[in-house]
Amino acid sequence: AEFAENLFRKFGLPPRSDGGSVPLILDIACGTGVLTCMLAERGNEMVGLDISEDMLYEARERALGKNLDILWLCQDMCKIDMFGTVSAMICVTDGINHITTVNRLEKFFMRIRNFIDDDGLFLFDVLSEKYFSEVVGSNVFFDDREDGSCLWTSKYNEAKRICKYDVIFYELADSDSGLYERYDDTVTEKAWTDGEITTAVGKAGFSVEGIFNGATLKKADKNSLRKFFLIRKTLL
Repeated sequence: AEFAENLFRKFGLPPRSDGGSVPLILDIACGTGVLTCMLAERGNEMVGLDISEDMLYEARERALGKNLDILWLCQDMCKIDMFGTVSAMICVTDGINHITTVNRLEKFFMRIRNFIDDDGLFLFDVLSEKYFSEVVGSNVFFDDREDGSCLWTSKYNEAKRICKYDVIFYELADSDSGLYERYDDTVTEKAWTDGEITTAVGKAGFSVEGIFNGATLKKADKNSLRKFFLIRKTLL
């Protein structure tokens, strides 16, 4: 939250088109709303968007517990449809990696252009090729906690730069009987190159303000595992 605010302050947000006095920010793929609420607590007006109703339920409960007034939208991030524009957008924890084709990536940036103010900023992160090939690779991971366990198997195709995760989650349903419920899911992510992203945002009428190494102001390089892109909507 501090990193995003510092970047927005450093590079400057345009005045709101609706005349509002504080930045209006859309959190794309907001999940359970942790970052959305943090930015709201810092005085920003927030909109949280996610495709999962379950995620948004948790997000609403989080906001209510903090007495935060946040608008929550249940939508596919590639089919965003809003009634107006926002000052800035954010999309973190590798939401962009879940878009796995060039066509969908270009359409995503073209679509969000319709809902961001002229000269507005969009901050998003992507996991790099180095992360998928050297950190994740094709391996098995396990996380065991008191209320559940998670087992996920990754398979990374270096030629296509596609990583698929088969996830099994066991959640404690009844502590008295020791009964667990099992959930299965498959997650697919793509390792985008800087050039592919730069081309896609350029076609949509955005300029790249900076590519950062993680949540720092240091310039990203070939060793970066997570890169943050800051782009600005330009006049066509």
